[in-house]
Amino acid sequence: MRIGSFPVSLDERVRCTDGQLQSCVPAMSASNLNIKDLFADAIELPEAQRETFVRDTAAKHPEIAAAVLGLLRAAIVNADLLAEPRGTALGKLNASAALATGREPDQLDPRMEGADSLWSLEGPGTVFGKYTLLEVLGEGGFGVVYRAQQSEPVKRQVALKLLKPGMDTRSVVSRFRAEQEALALMDHPGIAKVLDAGSTPSGRPFVVMELVAQAAGKNDAASELADGASPAGTKAEVITSYCNRKQLPVRQRIELAIEVCRALQHAHGKGVIHRDIKPSNVLVTEVDGVARAKMIDFGIAKAVRPGTLSRVHTEQWQLIGTPEYMAPEQLDNAATADVRTDVYGLGTLLYEMLCGTTPFDPVMLRSLSLERLHEVVRTNDPPRPSARLSGLLDADSIAIQRRVTLGTLKSQLRGELDWIVQRCLAKEPQRRYQTAAAVADDLQRWIDHRPVEAGPLTASYAASKWLRRHRGLAIAALAVLATLLAGLAGTGVALYHAGRERASAVASASEAKRQAGRAEKVTRFLVDDMFGSLRPEVTRSREITVREIAENATNRIPQQFGDDDQTRIIVQTTLADVWLKIGENQRSRDLYADTLALAEKLFGSDAPQLVEVLIGYAASLEFTGQHSTQQNLARRALRIAEANFAANSPVRIRALLALANAERYMTDLADARALLDRLSPLENDQSELAVSALILKSDLLRGSTDLSQRAPILEQALAKNVQLLGLDHPRNHEIRIKLAYAYLDQSRFQEAERLMLEHKALADRLFAPDSVQASEVQRLLAKSLAGQHRDAEAAAAYMRCLDIAIIALGETNIVARTTLGTTAEAFADAGMLTEAVALAERAQAIESSLGPTNLDNTLTASRRYGRVLLLAGQNAPALQVAQDGVALAEANNSAFRIGMRRLLGDALLANGRAAEGDLAFTQAVLAAVDYVGENSPRINEVLTNAFQSLSRAGYPDRAAKYATLASFRAATGPR
Repeated sequence: MRIGSFPVSLDERVRCTDGQLQSCVPAMSASNLNIKDLFADAIELPEAQRETFVRDTAAKHPEIAAAVLGLLRAAIVNADLLAEPRGTALGKLNASAALATGREPDQLDPRMEGADSLWSLEGPGTVFGKYTLLEVLGEGGFGVVYRAQQSEPVKRQVALKLLKPGMDTRSVVSRFRAEQEALALMDHPGIAKVLDAGSTPSGRPFVVMELVAQAAGKNDAASELADGASPAGTKAEVITSYCNRKQLPVRQRIELAIEVCRALQHAHGKGVIHRDIKPSNVLVTEVDGVARAKMIDFGIAKAVRPGTLSRVHTEQWQLIGTPEYMAPEQLDNAATADVRTDVYGLGTLLYEMLCGTTPFDPVMLRSLSLERLHEVVRTNDPPRPSARLSGLLDADSIAIQRRVTLGTLKSQLRGELDWIVQRCLAKEPQRRYQTAAAVADDLQRWIDHRPVEAGPLTASYAASKWLRRHRGLAIAALAVLATLLAGLAGTGVALYHAGRERASAVASASEAKRQAGRAEKVTRFLVDDMFGSLRPEVTRSREITVREIAENATNRIPQQFGDDDQTRIIVQTTLADVWLKIGENQRSRDLYADTLALAEKLFGSDAPQLVEVLIGYAASLEFTGQHSTQQNLARRALRIAEANFAANSPVRIRALLALANAERYMTDLADARALLDRLSPLENDQSELAVSALILKSDLLRGSTDLSQRAPILEQALAKNVQLLGLDHPRNHEIRIKLAYAYLDQSRFQEAERLMLEHKALADRLFAPDSVQASEVQRLLAKSLAGQHRDAEAAAAYMRCLDIAIIALGETNIVARTTLGTTAEAFADAGMLTEAVALAERAQAIESSLGPTNLDNTLTASRRYGRVLLLAGQNAPALQVAQDGVALAEANNSAFRIGMRRLLGDALLANGRAAEGDLAFTQAVLAAVDYVGENSPRINEVLTNAFQSLSRAGYPDRAAKYATLASFRAATGPR
């Protein structure tokens, strides 16, 4: 057990019956009772309990009792001496003894000399086995921690914890051994790692751990740190000291707390509970500039599964832990502690990290008797963290350490963080979180702006969290819906009349009533169908995604607006735009198609009400490859807009932008640039449409030979958008993403990386961590890292991007599928071929499952899969993939038959079939001539590829003909 920083442990001989300390059965005899053991056990008890314990334990040996009581009285008188370093204390004791006896120090009793040698059995400079002790790092109640040099099998510095001399009672040794066993079970970056264990030549047990070099002056509780030995890295600090010195905001403190929870969950999974969670047992070190938390000190750990650790008996009345961090059940009966006891400890740690103090005042607790201490912890509820701040004299300083004002800090803690801490600190274990992982999950929900399980899940609370997570999307959708409501309530068919530039009030009462009815329907749809899906009885406390909300609302449109086509058109247009913004192009396209048919039936094929629907419909086709249809829809939108709207009308400008955007996917960009020239006067205009024009102008430059103009245009667009809409507007994300691509196109990889690292702060504020936007940031970071040949980092970033994309969009979404393929290629570039093959195979399987309409993507994935298999040396499977791909491409007369033939040639060469490989390359050239024409520059690309493949495979004669033909074509030009 522990009182304050002093480890307290009673010998297993002592038992407790009816609350009274009694000697064990069988009774102790002179042979198993000695002054050293009895004194060691008694000194660890509260002073008021010591005499009773000694007299009861040594009732049959009054001479032993008298000697121990004398030693205890001397300990009280010499309390300051006992706090001295061991060598200093021993010198003073020697001098004191010499003065009292009138003898010189070297004439003292041999037993004193023996004591002297006992204290100095090992110390700095001592060598035993492969370890040399260098210096003392710290010491606690049981052990001393040295920095030591290991000589074999590797040379390195380690932390070596050695049991103190004189502490070798059976209970203490068993605790020391149990700590070794507990740490040895762990294999987690957040827990100190055991490297070795053994005994010194004098028989003192030691344990060797990875070394943490403590930051000088940062740790006040050196003795407590020693109990867990300093674990990993360089310059570690107690977690609260680190947070305060760095002035970490609340969010970053929570992120560190999550790491502690994950490490503790690992220990629980190994069948071990810590029982002493407190700041000094959690150290933080920086690895590559990133803070990492690591748990130490499993000295009073307990096994929750039989056989996990050596048995260490705990008395019912024994105090196990540190009072201000202890759960009520630890005080009542330490034997009943389970993983929820550590959850309570996490609550106290989190409490102190957030508001700078413990739930109960430590000075007050330590002044209480054991009985009163039990009563306070069992019955008194500490104030919420946000409320506790009001009573602290240094509350303003605490807020400054978190980089906020006191009022802001209270606001941050009030509500969800209060709820989480209070749930951890519940008196009854069954009311707490049931695992450390559950604490981590709820803290992560707080970071992600999702509803926390600790709080009351009301509809308004759930809705507010959803809106916070999807702020960018919600702003756009709700703005459209708000406009819809205002328009329906105030102007009737305002879109039609505004399009004609004729303002007309609703003349008849019946028309006004009809519009009011529409507004009521839309309001009910918004409340009951879109955001009504956030109600607890619908979600059953689970997190609902934007896709689920959109799905629920889309499915209910016919029921809600079946008799009101005009309102249905506007609502469906809004929802189709929502689907488009979350990357669900297929759903958006289908809904736009249905809306267009409905609008044509209601208004006619050339009505102005069709313009916005046509523009949205064209946008939904942009990433599906249906560019011809996209172009036709945009042309139709512009034709109707030009017939019904003025030249400077926003609707007409949007239609022109839509057509220019569609034209840029066609072979000749001249038409797109001509359209954009008509918008050039907008560039100096301070409007959102001017920003759109600049963005599109930069997009059109992607097909030009001069890419240097793109970045300045986008920088201009970004500055204009910030001026118009502010720093936190979601469109800044879109522009920065495009700007990063512009940097990448110019190989400005470091600038792209820096831009995305800076932009991540905005993305974290605006979007959920599992959103499409978060995935985009990771994708650009990955590309910038790959451009700098930091292949392993790029692969890891692509993997994070993939994980987010799948969570946000689902595995079959086009963005997620594209990311999956890119991630496979990144792992291949990094030489991580096993992972690359698995990812490429998965991508190919997903694309193939989507049917014949997905032919181009299926063939792209097959070609990638085959290439990765060849890199991994899996030549036979690669050949099969290539043959299947060629058959599929030929059957559908796809342009991909060129690339598939090239892959087939490489696969045949890898399998030693040179003649067939040569033939495959010839067929690839013929397929290229057939598809792009014999004068296309792409023919030379195919010829060069064949030459390189055959040369690398060791067939220079076969390669020569392709080189000759390529040279001839280059010399003679187009024919």
